Amino acid sequence: MFTWQALGLNVTKAAARLGIPQPKASRLLRGYADGFSTEKLLTFLTKLGQDVCIVVSDARGGSGNGKFVLTMLQASRGSATSPPRRKAATRRRA
Repeated sequence: MFTWQALGLNVTKAAARLGIPQPKASRLLRGYADGFSTEKLLTFLTKLGQDVCIVVSDARGGSGNGKFVLTMLQASRGSATSPPRRKAATRRRA
């Protein structure tokens, strides 16, 4: 999973990379995202070297309500634009 420490960043370096004051970066890196728009948070992810892929599809099921799913892929497992390949099932002839 992505962490800012994995990038070798401390709070001061993260603030500089994100272009925000250090106190705001400190709150954000502790998990407090209030005060930032969704667009700004997604921009922060790209500034930290993450790809962001948003997919919109029709809701499944009969409720009429959709759902929100956030999936973070590990670097060794692929990316959102190229999902990991599955091994094809083989059929035996009878």
